[in-house]
Amino acid sequence: MTSEVRVRTTLATDSTIELLFDDLIVLLDHLKIIKTLLCSFSMDDYLALRAFKRSPDRFSELVLYDTMSAADSMKRSSGALIL
Repeated sequence: MTSEVRVRTTLATDSTIELLFDDLIVLLDHLKIIKTLLCSFSMDDYLALRAFKRSPDRFSELVLYDTMSAADSMKRSSGALIL
């Protein structure tokens, strides 16, 4: 039996942090994962931070790997959602 989950984002150029967050929640719901650890790497930290902020009840822990401790420049963070 094949299970299929459809998400709205298809191309990185068309994606936003909000759409990616929505897709993450759709996937967790589809897999019947109520609460999980969320681990991200580098640029995925934008999504992880947004997900943890929007739905803290869905994530037991947040691990940010290879992230910067200083704020991004405007050029570097263009296109990223400011939290």
